[in-house]
Amino acid sequence: MKRRTFIKTSAVAAAGVTAAPMILTSCSNVKGANDRILFGHIGLGGRGTDELKHYHLRWDEDIRSVAFCDVIESRRENAAALAKAAYEEKGIFGDYEVYNEFERLLERRDIDAVAINTPDHWHVPLAIMAARAGKHIHLAKPLGLSHPDFVTLTEEVRRNKVKFNYGTQQRSFPFMQQARDLILNGDIGRVERVDVWCPRINPVEVPVCSVESVPAGLDWDRYLGPAPWNDYCPARTLTNSSYFINDFSIGFIAGWGAHPLDIMVFCIRDQMTGLYRAEGTGGFWPEGGLWDTINS
Repeated sequence: MKRRTFIKTSAVAAAGVTAAPMILTSCSNVKGANDRILFGHIGLGGRGTDELKHYHLRWDEDIRSVAFCDVIESRRENAAALAKAAYEEKGIFGDYEVYNEFERLLERRDIDAVAINTPDHWHVPLAIMAARAGKHIHLAKPLGLSHPDFVTLTEEVRRNKVKFNYGTQQRSFPFMQQARDLILNGDIGRVERVDVWCPRINPVEVPVCSVESVPAGLDWDRYLGPAPWNDYCPARTLTNSSYFINDFSIGFIAGWGAHPLDIMVFCIRDQMTGLYRAEGTGGFWPEGGLWDTINS
C-alpha cells in the first residue's frame, strides 16, 4: 500500500479470499465454529502481548485468539506460541496463524473481531479498514492523532454496523467506579470544577538517530505506514519514541493523558455537551534529538 494514499484504497474486498474455518476442539466441550468469537491481533509489542496474555487468553471457552499480525517477526511468532501453549494447557488444540500483512488477517471471513495495539499513528487507519472488513474492534488508546480522525472512524463504525471498544481499562478499576458513584449519587454535592492533568514522564535522555540497515525480521516500510518516510534507526522504534515523535503521535497527552481525560468524561458526562476548546502551556523536548512532540 502506498503511503499517504492508503486511506483512499483501504477498503478490503468482500470476495476473493476465503480462509478455511478454524477447527478448535476442547476435551470437555465441543462447539461449532459459529458458536465462537474468533479474534485476530494486530500489533503485538509490550501492550499488545500484555492484553493477549492477561485479557484474551483468560476469557471463557467461547472466545479464541487465533491470528497474530506484527511487522516484527519475533513478536507475532511469540504471540502465537503463547496462545498455543495457553490453549493446549486447557485441552484445546488448533492452528494459530501469523501475518506480516494485516490485509491477509482482515480478509479472513472466520475472524469476528480484532484487537489493535499498534503505535498511535496506525490506530485509526487500521480501525477504519477493520470496520470496512466487517470486524468488531477493540482499539487501544489514543483514538487517533486528530479530532477529524475520530469523526471519520465513528462514521465508519456506524456505517458498517460493527461493535467498537476503546481501550481505557482504567474505567474498570474499582476505585474509579467508586469515585464515579460518589459523583453520580450526589454524595460530594454538585461538581463545579474538574482538574485533569497528565504527569510528565520520568527524566530520560533524548535519543539521537543513528541510521543503520533494517534488521532481518522487521518490515520497516509497514512500521512507518502512514507516517513520512525516514531511514531506520533503532531509537526510532523505542516505546518512548512512539509517544514523542510527531510522525507517530501527539505526545504523552495522548499516551497517558487520554486516561484522566476519559475518566473525567466517565464521571461527568451528563454535564458535558457539544465541543470544547482548550488552551494551555507546555514545553518541548530539546532540539537536536529524535523527539519533537510536546514534553509536558
